[in-house]
Amino acid sequence: GPTMEAFIELHCRGRTSPDALRAIAAGHPAVIEAYSVTGEADALLHLRCTGVDELEATLERIRDDERVVRTSTVIVLSRLLHRRLGN
Repeated sequence: GPTMEAFIELHCRGRTSPDALRAIAAGHPAVIEAYSVTGEADALLHLRCTGVDELEATLERIRDDERVVRTSTVIVLSRLLHRRLGN
């Protein structure tokens, strides 16, 4: 099963709506969460992959989208804190 996690900053061409960002993220099973964010990036994607090969393949497919200009990836080494939020 998935053993590697990563975060990808997604930089898109021009103005990209939250719905378009959601559509980009939803097309990739390794993406487990996606956020619209402030700053230079348009979105932040959280991926869970079986290894580097799946991460690289997912990145290539994301970059194939004509709306995507570039990405920046950070691989998680270890989770330091995880809080479950109550309803």
